Amino acid sequence: MLPSPKRFVQLIKSMLLHGLTPAGISLTIALGLAGSVFPILGTNTLVCLFFAAVFRLNHAIMQSVNWLGAPLQLLLIFPFLRLGERIFGAAPVPLSLTQLMSAFREAPLDFLARFSMSFVHCITGWLLVMPAIVLATHLVLLVLFRRFVRRHPVPPAPQPALPS
Repeated sequence: MLPSPKRFVQLIKSMLLHGLTPAGISLTIALGLAGSVFPILGTNTLVCLFFAAVFRLNHAIMQSVNWLGAPLQLLLIFPFLRLGERIFGAAPVPLSLTQLMSAFREAPLDFLARFSMSFVHCITGWLLVMPAIVLATHLVLLVLFRRFVRRHPVPPAPQPALPS
């Protein structure tokens, strides 16, 4: 269930009062989305932790976006794989997601050896697409959050008293 508009305004104000800038919030969301669709199952949290640490972004927001974007990962694995296969000139792997998951459950080490190049293809497709997606998402959200700040000003944080 989505928060009410009033609750959403309060949430954004709360983030801004805690030192987050519109640029920081928009970059956090954009990179959280990119991490959430990283095409290797089970690695998304680590990818998002890496992004948050490297760019010094809010971990809580990043992981929230990661969880919300998780269903997109399953939808995008095969498009990333096919793009990578095209880049490398490789023959398409004729498998479905259910076949991949059952092969992994049966013999995880054999699965990793058998599909290691497919991982490379998936990651290559992701690496080619994600910079444009992150940039576009960041710019759109930046405009929206800056507009939000203009319409809903946040009072400046109180300055600590200096010792006499």
